Amino acid sequence: MAFQRFHLLGAEPSTAKEVAVPTSASFKKVQIEVAKALDITTYKSVSFTTSEGDVLEKVEDVVEHPDAVAVAIDGHAIRKPQGPAPLPVVGNYYEIYPDHLHNHGRLFRKYGDVIKTEVMGKVVYLTNSPGVSEQILIESPYFSKEINSNHPLYGIRNNDAVFLGDTNKNWVVGHKYASASMTGKAIPHYAKMTHNELVKVLGVLDTLDARDESFNAYSLTLKIASQVIGKFTLMRDLHHLDSPESPLDDLVTDMVALLGYNKQVTSRGEWFGKLPFGPGKHLRDSSGHFHELLEKQLQLIKDDHEKNPRPDLDLETAAMDADCLADFFLRAADENGDKIPHDLMLANLGVLVGAGFTTTSSAMAWLLYALAKYPDCQDKMLQELVDNDITKDTEFTPAVLEKLTYLEKFLKETLRMHGPSFAPGRTAQVDNVVLPGGYVLNKGDVVISALYSIHYHPKIWNNPERFDPERWTPDFKPSRYEYMPFAAGGRSCIGFAFALQELRLFLATIVRYYDICQVGDEPIEYDPEFQLIRPTNLYIRARRRPE
Repeated sequence: MAFQRFHLLGAEPSTAKEVAVPTSASFKKVQIEVAKALDITTYKSVSFTTSEGDVLEKVEDVVEHPDAVAVAIDGHAIRKPQGPAPLPVVGNYYEIYPDHLHNHGRLFRKYGDVIKTEVMGKVVYLTNSPGVSEQILIESPYFSKEINSNHPLYGIRNNDAVFLGDTNKNWVVGHKYASASMTGKAIPHYAKMTHNELVKVLGVLDTLDARDESFNAYSLTLKIASQVIGKFTLMRDLHHLDSPESPLDDLVTDMVALLGYNKQVTSRGEWFGKLPFGPGKHLRDSSGHFHELLEKQLQLIKDDHEKNPRPDLDLETAAMDADCLADFFLRAADENGDKIPHDLMLANLGVLVGAGFTTTSSAMAWLLYALAKYPDCQDKMLQELVDNDITKDTEFTPAVLEKLTYLEKFLKETLRMHGPSFAPGRTAQVDNVVLPGGYVLNKGDVVISALYSIHYHPKIWNNPERFDPERWTPDFKPSRYEYMPFAAGGRSCIGFAFALQELRLFLATIVRYYDICQVGDEPIEYDPEFQLIRPTNLYIRARRRPE
């Protein structure tokens, strides 16, 4: 056993730590041990140099070097993330908003792969690097989903819920049940129900077509997505698609308001959310009302179970037998025969209701935008649907969906360029943690993977500004941290399989029966004061295709 002292390049040699190196160690083993000792998130970033800058590439050279060995990170000395100088009080607010997606991209180009922003006292770091994203998203001793006051979900934090809570004991329990309900094997079980709800929009579009009327894309897709989720989670018909004038259910209006208020609160300082008036108060009121409504709906399902008892089942069987997610939660038991506690059931059902329609409604609206903007793509997809005899009566099995290869390419490219999610955040768990590129953060610092910037990164994507479904060939396989419309890592979206199935069925239903065109030629804007990326001024004219 040999011992050598190591310090981070850019730090004083006096900070060196002694590390034991087995005499038979491989170079990789030395990298791993040094990374652990110096809180470097991945050994792959580690290289060794002398004080004169000479690179040490052999174990014996590293071990026998007479002085402390400097550790470079991807060839860099350690460094603090940089960003624009904050103005008094407002910080970088006017540097970032209202177009935060493109302004963050501009700041990455100026300051590097990890940037620091400060808005009204709230400090957040962002990255456009897949390598950095991997290290913060994988859930490790260095980074975890801990929702502190700088985190974008702080205003709606709930430690009983899978998406809105810290990685703790409650998350482990909730995740066990929630993830079991939406496995790749279980989701096709809901395909028929999903399709039956989606085809209800045909009547709405027929009415609008007969009136020669256009519609706001997001207003309609919000109704469509929440109609599906109402059935999927609560077996409840929200009647959103009975007519073009059907009102939104209170569950939906509360959740949409809640996400808007949360964005307004968390994009500013913590003090803003504590005010006894304005968005902070509205956020608290909307959250309370939403959970009251959800509790009442869950009680109705419990009452029905008491009148019509159904057997408890193991997790896998329950997922395949359940009428809806609430039915699953009430009947599913783990290997010990335990069921999910009521508080966790209610919290996780609320998350699955809200996250289930807010994300997909935005994605559906962007799909309509892409259909209208790229009519040649719409024609190709229509031809594929006709060639495969797809109609409103088709039973969409996995085998049928696998045949729709161009539809799949179109969906992937739309989610790359117009993904509704943009800000999965993770929190540093130790001081002086070193990320790829040599960026150093401290305990409590929040880092966000800027998905939009990653999906447009010119080092990853050829001609990223071009909408090109044909880039998605079988040989083109970006890594899970280069393309992540549903985030990645241990806390990625557990409902991604259901969302993808729903979006595929939505595209097949709309394109098969309607020609989609944009009304007007004004630039499409997104809502900077909403938790997700949704188009606000996209109007669509849907014309019925000849039979």
